[in-house]
Amino acid sequence: MPDNRERLVMTYGDQAVSTVYGLLYMVGAIKSGGTNDEMQWWEDVRLHNTADGTAGATLSAGVSTSLTVTLASHKVRVNDVVGIYKGGQFIITQCTARTSSTFTIAPAGTWPVGITSGETLSASILYNTYAQGTNQPTDFIESNIVKRTNKYIIVKDKFSATGSQMTNKAWVNINGKQAFYWKGEMDTRKRFNDFIEMGLITGQSYTNSTLTNLNLNGAEGYFSALESRGTVHGGYIEDLNDIEDLGEVLDQEGGSTEYACYVKNTQLNKINRLAAALNGGAVPSYGMFNNSADMALSLDFKSLSHGGRDYHFHTWKLLNDPKLLGKAGQDIFKGVMIPMDTIKDSKTGVEAPLLEINYKTLDGYSREMETWMNGAANGVYNDSNGRDALSWEFRAEQSLATRAANRHILIK
Repeated sequence: MPDNRERLVMTYGDQAVSTVYGLLYMVGAIKSGGTNDEMQWWEDVRLHNTADGTAGATLSAGVSTSLTVTLASHKVRVNDVVGIYKGGQFIITQCTARTSSTFTIAPAGTWPVGITSGETLSASILYNTYAQGTNQPTDFIESNIVKRTNKYIIVKDKFSATGSQMTNKAWVNINGKQAFYWKGEMDTRKRFNDFIEMGLITGQSYTNSTLTNLNLNGAEGYFSALESRGTVHGGYIEDLNDIEDLGEVLDQEGGSTEYACYVKNTQLNKINRLAAALNGGAVPSYGMFNNSADMALSLDFKSLSHGGRDYHFHTWKLLNDPKLLGKAGQDIFKGVMIPMDTIKDSKTGVEAPLLEINYKTLDGYSREMETWMNGAANGVYNDSNGRDALSWEFRAEQSLATRAANRHILIK
């Protein structure tokens, strides 16, 4: 009899990478609201407007000459006061109609710097001013909202074992079971969970006609959403300057006061050194963990506070695994920073998280994660041909809503 050690050695530790999914479960950001082939939501736009037009003439500094500016679909009106990025205030003196592509500005005093014909002028509409006894403006600024959509992805997998394999005793003990087929079933289930999260994180919309003709339209993943309309930080966050630069951008974008950050190990090590210098023994806030440092530690988050914001960092296996995004040539992503506040509808009071997973469900039928067995063995006999095997089937249909992507951060 061989001197066998039946315990399986986990050579690479726990290889499951589905981490963000667990966080969203914890904060209630996984919803059973899917009832169509795609989901849609609505986002606000900036309340105030700019007028980044093109100068129609060359002017010298110190002159008080008016200037015609060309800008299609502008939102300026006569008597608006605008500020030019090179300094000074200017008044809109002529604008024949909102649909016109030109307007005329005159400096409050003189031009602070020279202007070159064709140069882009970046102007902010600051306020307006009117003479006594004048009428109300004839034009008004129409509000706008943006419609966002994303499709649902369908992920499938299976594992199969013959009746003979299910009755063969193995050398290896798998979770108290001496049958090796359990290892395949467990790994398939873990891999399937990872596939779901990786589809939601790395998914892309497909434009290749070969794929769309197969009805494979893809879906916008988290990375794609942040690359197209999010806040992108180039390179690792390494020092206080990086944190403060991010803070300034987030102030402009209405950023959250608390972020859950999933990062590559290299980034986490840099944060650990930075946190030691920043916190100086001070205890940061743990709002997303019900203000419990113990809960944050048990979930393996490392936190730092600066500029009125709390950042909770966690290593992300997806970015470290050499078979996934840690593979050489694929390792362009260093991490994400997820805002942990919610948006609230002022009328209904309904709150929605800024990152949310939705799964299809209707009349009690849920496609969050379906599992069933097919075959004719070991108590399951639903195969009319008597197939001497069992198959474990897995299926899910889910979609990701990345709301207010400008408040999220992608490190790459």
